Amino acid sequence: MVASTEFFVLRGRAGFDAAGLVPFLLSERVQASLAAGQEGGHHPRFRKELLLSLPLPEGVARKVNRTAQRMHRLAAAVRSSLLASRSLVAEAEAEMT
Repeated sequence: MVASTEFFVLRGRAGFDAAGLVPFLLSERVQASLAAGQEGGHHPRFRKELLLSLPLPEGVARKVNRTAQRMHRLAAAVRSSLLASRSLVAEAEAEMT
């Protein structure tokens, strides 16, 4: 696994689950704003101030916890699918020996 040490950790606060921000942050408009604010050529990055300056639509904020619950379920389903596929690979490999 490869990961950058330059990332921002978003933490929720009481009554506000940050996982509910994922669809907003991955939206085309937000991604375009972040791309426009990138600095550096080989390792592009944006400043924390740019992230903090993004206006959060009221509708997104209002249902952030409901969206977070959906995101948690989707993440669990992805993890479950990956584990199940690894199990199938292991079965196939066992048949090859």
